[in-house]
Amino acid sequence: MRCAMNEVLTRKLQMFWVSVWIYNIALTCTKISLLIQYMRLFAVSSARIVCWIVITATVIFGLFSVFGNIFLCTPVERWWNKSIPGHCLDEASVWLSNSGEHMIIYRKKRKSLETSSRTTRALCGCTPGFAGQVVLILTT
Repeated sequence: MRCAMNEVLTRKLQMFWVSVWIYNIALTCTKISLLIQYMRLFAVSSARIVCWIVITATVIFGLFSVFGNIFLCTPVERWWNKSIPGHCLDEASVWLSNSGEHMIIYRKKRKSLETSSRTTRALCGCTPGFAGQVVLILTT
């Protein structure tokens, strides 16, 4: 009975491991989608250049996040079986680096809006998007 429970637990931890890097892929695609939307919002060429720079950084960081979570532990099996000899990266550091990138994107958007010549009504229309970004920063 105990052996069967260990196998079930191991299988669930393996599925959770896969879900973590699939989550990071989806999160990166969402960020890129939002940045492309901001390129439509800000027609000024300097803002578009900044968007492309942030998109490039997001892709690079997204690849780091995905591969960093896949290979968080060496050997990979140590992620779900701590009895295997090896080592893992500090999970808190990985989490904080993910949150840091969210804050950089939020700050860039906020600064762009403050300097834009949009009407008050248009700026109020952007508020739900920014509120969603704050929720994203706080929950990830």
